[in-house]
Amino acid sequence: MKSFIGRIRASLIIGGLAFLVPFGAEFFGIDNDPVSLPAEADDAATDQVEKPATRETVPETTRKPEVIKTPVPQPSGDPFECGRASYYADSLAGNGTSSGEPYDPLKYTAAHKTLPFGTKIRVVRTDDNRSVNVVVNDRGPFTPGRITDISRVAAEDIGLIIDGTTEVCIYIR
Repeated sequence: MKSFIGRIRASLIIGGLAFLVPFGAEFFGIDNDPVSLPAEADDAATDQVEKPATRETVPETTRKPEVIKTPVPQPSGDPFECGRASYYADSLAGNGTSSGEPYDPLKYTAAHKTLPFGTKIRVVRTDDNRSVNVVVNDRGPFTPGRITDISRVAAEDIGLIIDGTTEVCIYIR
């Protein structure tokens, strides 16, 4: 009895896979249509050398974008301010900021003592030039020698989590 059920199960699986095969090519973007070769004026030339069929090019709108990792250009001009930066503790998540919105460790935000709320800045590490764009939504830091506090996600992007604090320059965007 078990072998009979096993055979039925195998038949169902194989039959189901055979049913999906025609749809699989469409799902994965494979073109099953035969590609026609361009018409040749000289039949003698085509008899001597047979050219392989080439795939039609995929329209630009359906191509997957290529990921190109290039260094991010650093801001030109003089920095607004240079000093030490730190990042918000995870325990502050949900607490209100000076602008009224709650602190979200997954948003690219920062605290600055004087810049207006909503100011977009670029924080650039001076040792390795890693940078991140953030928006000022809080006041601080109030620790002497520090010029900005950035959110957790922004700190991860520039490698600040391991260091805790680092020298940075701030550029207004």
